[in-house]
Amino acid sequence: MDATPLDRIAAWLDEAQARSGRRNPLAMALATTAEDGLPSVRMVLAKGFSRDTGHISFYTHYASRKGEELKATPHAAVVMYWEEFGGRQLRIEGPVTRVPDDVADEYFATRAAASQLNAWVSEQSQALAEDDLLQQRAALKATEYGLDADALAATQPADIPRPPHWGGFQIRIERVEFWTEGAGRFHERVLYTRSSGAQGWQSTRLQP
Repeated sequence: MDATPLDRIAAWLDEAQARSGRRNPLAMALATTAEDGLPSVRMVLAKGFSRDTGHISFYTHYASRKGEELKATPHAAVVMYWEEFGGRQLRIEGPVTRVPDDVADEYFATRAAASQLNAWVSEQSQALAEDDLLQQRAALKATEYGLDADALAATQPADIPRPPHWGGFQIRIERVEFWTEGAGRFHERVLYTRSSGAQGWQSTRLQP
């Protein structure tokens, strides 16, 4: 087993992007804690991983359900699964903080114009009164930035700033398990843990 799991995480993520053939190879199930203490889970996209700091990040509306849950209980768990690699599961847990504003700005600038506009106009997780309400809001917002209606379908970024209510969260990886499917359910499970603030990792193999 490696002294640190971070290189192996990077290798799995790189391979998923290069070889999976999936539309969203870095999709992950994100679990948070709801106000009533019950689990809450949804799919998000991993949009950044740092070997240096040991963080994995994703982006959302800060006032969305997951955003509010993370504000109240800043700890999360994620799982990623790749059947196409013979059965491979990556489980990550740790405390959550916001991505620095400059990093969020840099990522937002790479998003398609339609996605940039949606981030401005969607009150994520709130009830939608009319089917085309968001499209109407987006068209008005596009006009504010000197864009035409084609921006609503644009796949390229536009010169639109990041809204203050939208940004990233990063999970500091303090517990990670590499799960690889084995014949006859003799799966390989390797667990790495580190305490808050610690730099070193402890590793162990788990029974399937």
